[in-house]
Amino acid sequence: MISGVEAANKQIKYHFLYHKELLNSEQLENYLHMSVADYNNRPHDAINGLTPIEVLNGKLPSHVSFAIQIAEAKSGRILENRARKCCSSSF
Repeated sequence: MISGVEAANKQIKYHFLYHKELLNSEQLENYLHMSVADYNNRPHDAINGLTPIEVLNGKLPSHVSFAIQIAEAKSGRILENRARKCCSSSF
């Protein structure tokens, strides 16, 4: 459990706090609340595409459905890239 907390702290530090200039403790507290809410509502690979809030509320990660979601997202990106002709690479 402690390693999970440490991992979350590291993510919040590196993805949120180190990139923001905060001038006082009130700004820090407000930004930290926003950062934690964002982190907890964002899908995570480690829990197969679920958000921490979903897992906290009892939803169980499914390896099969996550693999399907990844494959569908990849196909969607390829189709969108082809439609936009954004690059010269062939897919």
